[in-house]
Amino acid sequence: MGKYSLLMVAGFLLIFGIVRRNLNQTNAALLDNYIVQFEQREAKFAAWSVVNVALAALREDWDADIEAIGTVEVGSAEASIDTVEVLADDRILIIAEGRVASAQVLAGEIVDRVEVIVELPEVPGILNSAITANTTIGVSGGCEIDGRDHNWDGNVISDEGTYAFATHDSLWVSSAAMDIAGTSYPGGNGQDMGPYKSQQWRNDPNHDAWDLVNYLSGPQHLTPDAVLGMGEGDLRAMAITNNRFYTNGNTPPQGDVLTGVTYIEADGDFTLNLGTVEHFGVLVVHNPTGTTRVKPLTGSAVFRGIVILDDLAN
Repeated sequence: MGKYSLLMVAGFLLIFGIVRRNLNQTNAALLDNYIVQFEQREAKFAAWSVVNVALAALREDWDADIEAIGTVEVGSAEASIDTVEVLADDRILIIAEGRVASAQVLAGEIVDRVEVIVELPEVPGILNSAITANTTIGVSGGCEIDGRDHNWDGNVISDEGTYAFATHDSLWVSSAAMDIAGTSYPGGNGQDMGPYKSQQWRNDPNHDAWDLVNYLSGPQHLTPDAVLGMGEGDLRAMAITNNRFYTNGNTPPQGDVLTGVTYIEADGDFTLNLGTVEHFGVLVVHNPTGTTRVKPLTGSAVFRGIVILDDLAN
């Protein structure tokens, strides 16, 4: 083999060596890029995780200090709440930051952020109080009527809520065994009042307790749909879709947990027993003439939601 042949072979070896080296560099760069993208996703998922922790805390108590949640570790990443900013219209901005230590970037750490806007719940304008009626409200016996806002553990959320009673007509209260509380809004500022006993209510020299009664004016709502600002028959249709529509004195099976819209049509006095479980949503007991009276209301169930009745005597 001549020297030119040797030079040609050597040239090919050099070329192949350069090509192979470039391919190796490309593969290494692709691998580094893949690692960086994976770590960015880790940081993002960690940030979402701490946001979910914050949302769970707010669900339990809208006054929760979510900035105090601290650092949450998720795999090789960690995250924390970076910013909580109160916006207009009862909304808050939550910014969470996720971090992953990385040898692939000069800063030594990959950071990703998640921003979430949460709309805080408020008592809708259609809900004027804990108990609202078109006609006279009369209450006696041992019961608790409380318009203050509470978290899921039953603790009062300070200075948030609504009145104990609202009526287009009048109110009478008797029985020293009764607790009445609520939140009034003199001057637009929330102020918790109560719980008052009946005698304390009547003997209060400043009559502050009477601020818990909202005397309504304007047109009365004559149907359940009108109460919620909905179209005629909407609640009934929603209950049918929800398989929670009952007629002829039938009621939900004992032990069933009610969710969504439950609608019961009955005539005259009607015994309603919700059992011992916890229910959620909207419960309607009504007939087309508005003459259904729940008498009595029995059971020890807790209903978290809105109850709309033609009448109640208990």
